[in-house]
Amino acid sequence: MSVDNADEATAVAEEALNEAGYEGASVGDAHQETSTWIVQADHEGTQLNVHIDADSGESEVAELGE
Repeated sequence: MSVDNADEATAVAEEALNEAGYEGASVGDAHQETSTWIVQADHEGTQLNVHIDADSGESEVAELGE
């Protein structure tokens, strides 16, 4: 499933965050880079980035360091 716009990227990010145990995370704007969407999020003070492959829709949640 390709991710073609910011709304789709946000929806994928919300699902990925929930599956990773970050239910209720505050999700920010989606930004597109060459072939990846990056969505920033916050969960109880933990800063997160969700990286989404624009072609496949595969996602990965990463906690950001302090």
